[in-house]
Amino acid sequence: MSQYKKINGISSQTVLGADFSHYQLQKNSVEKSTGKINKGIEVSNVFEYVRSQGINTISVKVAVNPTKDKEGNESYLSLENAKKTLKEAKKAGLKTNVTLLYSDDITYAGAQKLPDGWEY
Repeated sequence: MSQYKKINGISSQTVLGADFSHYQLQKNSVEKSTGKINKGIEVSNVFEYVRSQGINTISVKVAVNPTKDKEGNESYLSLENAKKTLKEAKKAGLKTNVTLLYSDDITYAGAQKLPDGWEY
């Protein structure tokens, strides 16, 4: 797959990004399967790949008290998983952004829930 065509008027300062909050969660399942992503393309480093496609920034979300999964693994919204993802992205030359959620999980319009232990 070749790089997307450059759009006139967009400078190198423009953020072209993707959300990688689920990266650590998905990383093991991709490595255990074929190691291929969309359209059967084999990728050894997903961060270098997205950078080659024009992405220059990735973001991750971090929750206040994210719950662990059934096996006791860190939530995909944990600070620990965010740090791992951000290190890999930085190593590949990407800029990073962290979104702090004022919740223990993803929230949606009309369904905002404060983290456990917080009061109104």
